[in-house]
Amino acid sequence: MGAIQQLISSFAGATDIYGPELVTNGGFDSDLSGYFNTNYTITWNSGIVDFDAPNGGNGFFRTGQVPVDAGSEYLFSFKAKRGTVPSLKYSIWSDGDIIGPTPYTVGTSDFETFSVQFTVPAGKTWVMLYPARDILVAGTAFFDDLSLKEVL
Repeated sequence: MGAIQQLISSFAGATDIYGPELVTNGGFDSDLSGYFNTNYTITWNSGIVDFDAPNGGNGFFRTGQVPVDAGSEYLFSFKAKRGTVPSLKYSIWSDGDIIGPTPYTVGTSDFETFSVQFTVPAGKTWVMLYPARDILVAGTAFFDDLSLKEVL
């Protein structure tokens, strides 16, 4: 194997290094403790969140405040699957949007992992993570494995 092939092979399995899990109950193992919603219905279903926006409209499904360090980079991820809702939006908030409501695409047959890296602005000490926000049409979706980890 040539030197360039060895170098490529050594990086092929490389991944970012992350700190410990910062979201409590991200796998929804026993209930929905620590999660909040407005204008939508969220139901615990054996480790999965059943999400229903019966009328659409402004609302959210989010975590409580998760402590973070200003200037640090984090990875927010979760698994999602659409039911009948045609589209979804996520956001990250801390006394204002860090990432405003942003559309993302997942399928309807299997859970797909969605992730985004972001840097916490100066002066911020916590974030709230929204896997669903401002879903303006009626529909259902499903969520699991919410996660926030610092990128080291």
